[in-house]
This record gives sequence, C-alpha cells and structure tokens, in this order.
Amino acid sequence: MYLENLLTTNMKTLLIAIDPGASGAIASNNNGKITLIRFSLDGKDGHHRLEDALAHLKDYATTHNVGVRAILELVHSSPQMGVRSAFSFGESFGRCKGALRALKIPFELVRPQLWQKTYPVGTCQGAERKKKLYQIAKDMFPECAKSQDTADALLLLNYFEKQFK
Repeated sequence: MYLENLLTTNMKTLLIAIDPGASGAIASNNNGKITLIRFSLDGKDGHHRLEDALAHLKDYATTHNVGVRAILELVHSSPQMGVRSAFSFGESFGRCKGALRALKIPFELVRPQLWQKTYPVGTCQGAERKKKLYQIAKDMFPECAKSQDTADALLLLNYFEKQFK
C-alpha cells in the first residue's frame, strides 16, 4: 500500500482527492494551497474535462519536482438512481480510474462510509447527511466550499491528509 511507504519519506507531495460523478470535483493541496477543480465528462457548463484537469495537476507536480498521490472515492450506484444516471455515474468512476492509471498517478480507493465516519454527521442519511457534510466543509474550508457538489472532494482531501500524519 503506497500510503504506508509515503509515510516513511520526507518527499513533498501534491495530494489529490477525487469525488467522481457526472459533475465531480477534484481537490488538491500543495503545501497548504488548496485548489478545487470542478469537472464533467464532456467539459461543458464551465467545468473542466476530467482528463485535462488531472493532466494539469500531474504537469504541475512534474514541473515543480514534487510527488503526486490521489485518493478516489469508491462509489456505487444505488437503487434510487435511474438506469441512465447509474450508467453515467459508473462511467465517471471508470474514467477517473483510467485517467489516473494513464497518467501514472498512484491512487487509493476509499469507500464513502469510511471517510465520512471521521466527521460528526451522526446516523442521518441521504440529503440530510449531504447537508451536514457541506456545513462541515464550509466550516473547514470557508474560501473553497461554495456548494454541496464540491464539499465531498474537500472533506475527502482532508481525510487523505490525515493519513500522512
């Protein structure tokens, strides 16, 4: 597991956290500078294309001679999703994995239940849970957490950073 190996080094590393979805978000931290990139599969609606966003972050790390590591939320479709949205959700997750592999960015998968239990959201589910996570993200990252769509990426990044301490 690469996280264990990284803990024993003093290498500067650009950390990347990815919340997949048809309109997902990537949060990164380079020495305290948080960057948030919204992406979509097609690059429409003012969002970046997923592959372009990850390539930009990889180029940044290479140019600045720092390592790069990613964490990707291991998501699954749910019975509430329609067939079309479940397919799109799965496509986004697969493209995230494929882009990370193509760019040779080492990554870990983490289930939402694992990283979310590190935040005080109690037993609530669904929209109420998302709302609480968004409030936590706003409190932790007031300059970055502008919507529920980006909150998970920021909290996932925070979870990832704790793995290095």
